[in-house]
Order: sequence, then C-alpha cells, then structure tokens
Amino acid sequence: MCVNVPAAFLSRPCVLNRTRLLEVVPFVLGHFAGGADARRLNELLDASRASAGMPQTIMRVGADRQYTVIHVEKPLYEKVNRAELLVPLVGMLLALWRADAADADSAPGGRGGSGGGFVDGFMDALADTVDARVQSQLDFLKGFDWEAGLPGADAAHLARELQDFKRLVAEVVELRQASGVMPSPSGAGMPGAVGATAAGGGGGGAAGSTPPSPAIPDEFLDPITTSLMMDPVVLPDSGITVDRSTVERQLTISGTDPFSRTELTLEMLKPDDELRERIRTFMAERGASPRRR
Repeated sequence: MCVNVPAAFLSRPCVLNRTRLLEVVPFVLGHFAGGADARRLNELLDASRASAGMPQTIMRVGADRQYTVIHVEKPLYEKVNRAELLVPLVGMLLALWRADAADADSAPGGRGGSGGGFVDGFMDALADTVDARVQSQLDFLKGFDWEAGLPGADAAHLARELQDFKRLVAEVVELRQASGVMPSPSGAGMPGAVGATAAGGGGGGAAGSTPPSPAIPDEFLDPITTSLMMDPVVLPDSGITVDRSTVERQLTISGTDPFSRTELTLEMLKPDDELRERIRTFMAERGASPRRR
C-alpha cells in the first residue's frame, strides 16, 4: 500500500479525489495518533498490556443476542501495531509533499502553475484542512518511535524519512501562519511577521516583508464539508453550489438533494465552470508567494 497508493495519487490524469483524502487525514490521525477519538483504543491497548501473560477473552454477541466467550491466543496489543496503521498515511503525505514541491519548482508560474491537478497546491489545501487539533496530532507523529514500531525497517531510511516529515509539518505551520489562522511566534500573529523573518527583517509588517496569503472566500468552500471546492456543481432544485465529490458521496446514501430533499442524480448536476476558474485563479495567485524552499 505504501508503494502503490502514492503512485496512484501521482498518476496523470489522477482519478482520486483530493477532498476525500484530506478528510481521511484528520480521521486517521484522530483515531490512531492521539486525542479524544483515540482514547478508547489507548484504553484497550493499555488493558491488554496490563494483562500480558494472562489468558485473555472477549465477549461476542450473536444474532440470537446470546454472548459467547472467545479465548484469545494473541493479545490485542500484539495484534494492533500503531506504526503499521499510521505509516501508509505518512508515506502518502510525504509523496504528495515531494511532488508538490517538484511541481512548484518546475512550473513557469511558480506554485500552482501546472494546471489544477491532484498534486497542484496540495500543501496549501492540507494547511487549510489542519486545525489546532490536527496540528497536535502531526506533532505527535514527529515524536513517535517509528524504529521501535517498525523493527524490520532500515533505521537510516526511517531517520531520513522522519526528517523530511518534520520539514513537511514545519511547512504546514508556515502556511497556517502566513494565512493568519495560526499566530507567528515572532509576530504574535501580526500580518507580515512570517515574510519579514524570511526576508531577514526584524519586525512584523516591516517594509519588504511578504504579506500573508489571503483567506479563502466563503463562496469557494463547500457548504457541507467546508473544504475548498475543486469541481463545483449547482444542485438543480435548491440552486446551491457544492463540490461534485460531496454530491457523489451523498448519492451513495440517499438519491436526494441534501438541502431540498428532492430527487437527484449525477446527470442533473450543472457544472459551475465560472466558479471553478475563479477558484483556480485564486489558488494560482495565492501560490505566487515565495515557497519554503
């Protein structure tokens, strides 16, 4: 999976959906890295370790609502390897980060200049997805003992990958600070602080500093997922614009307009080409500021 999935993301044209991936990132981190959602898993693993060497059982309820006691030969903490659960996600993030950097370095217009593919502007989109909770989970991954969790892996390779992942997380922080959603350590969140530091200036807002990236306009955000829309479409009955991927997921649950509850099919959707071009233009202009490398 770690080898093949990033290649699928990076193929052109890519049929995978970036919005769905960016929804998966906080979900996986929340359940396996740290935080409230991971609390139950941690409790189960801790209880399993505490019972090491003792016969362990689980209770299973059948269709007849009768409980069956099942003796477990291998304890839960030996079955669940947190590193193996998290390494595919880390590998995908690293592959996309590197591809985004390569696109930015090779595109004539700089960042975001290669035409709106899956990778284009990936780090901007990731930074927009990250909040304080997800940021803490990314920091958790930086300090995770990967060598202990993956004893069969090459230690030198793991160390190199971890250093790259730390650079990835540092860029997420930089982009969040530049957009104003995260305070800058040196400028207390004041506009211009990040750019002034990069330019060698002393204070926030000094002449020659790089201004923060503009906030994403609300009209560019999906009203359901609040993610940046990549393929906006207009719902025929309610007239509301959402991302196509959101509608596709809605139709797997119910064949109705999520707002008016009237019948809806994919063929009834109307692409909002004008809005899509405005989003692409916005992202290209937003990516024109100097990058981290």
